[in-house]
This record gives sequence, C-alpha cells and structure tokens, in this order.
Amino acid sequence: MRIRELLRLEQSMSSLDVASSYAEELVRRERRVTGKLDTAMQNVGTKAGVSKWAIWGLWHGRRKTTTEEVVGRLRGALIRQLEGEIRHLEHELTILKATGVRPDSDEILAVASSLAKARQVLGLPS
Repeated sequence: MRIRELLRLEQSMSSLDVASSYAEELVRRERRVTGKLDTAMQNVGTKAGVSKWAIWGLWHGRRKTTTEEVVGRLRGALIRQLEGEIRHLEHELTILKATGVRPDSDEILAVASSLAKARQVLGLPS
C-alpha cells in the first residue's frame, strides 16, 4: 500500500519530499470525493491546518523548503484520514453482519480485507 511505504520511508527522505508525498496522497484521496483539484487542495489545507497555497506549491513542486511543522500537520491529516476510513469500514462490517449477510460472502471478505490493510498501515492489530 502506498501510504504504508510513505510512512516507512519517511526517515530516509528529505522533509520537502515527505511533505510533497503526503500532500499528493491527501489531495489524490480528497479529489476522489470532490472531483475537483482546486477544491481538493482547499479541503486538504483546511483539514491539515496549512494554506491552500502551501498544498498547491507541494503538489506542483514549486516549494524549495518546508518546515517540520508542515510535515507533521500533513502526516497528522493522513493518519486522521486513515482512522476515519477504519471507522467507516468497521461500521460497514457491522451493518453487513446485522443484515444477515453470510460471513463467507464476497462483501464481508472485501470489507474485512480493506479493514485489515488500513489497520496494518497504522500498526494496529487486525
């Protein structure tokens, strides 16, 4: 999983590369929801507590430097997003079980697999 690699390789990359990678991943995920790049950058900036223009500069490779504070805020936003994804998948699994879907069905297996992957990225037990 791409996010797992980012979190693992963070120590061997420069702050600017890490911030750019986090911004790219956050914008990519947000863009799936909004459909628009500009709106996605604005939303990511708001959620991470950095300006839209900082996100824009990281996305387009225009930034020459960045601070550890920005890296930390972007990393925190990515972790919060994954935690939200885990909560969503847990809820979906609960609903599937409550509606009587068989435990060996494709739906339950797919949700359980996604949940295990998301937990693994954050280092949580499956």
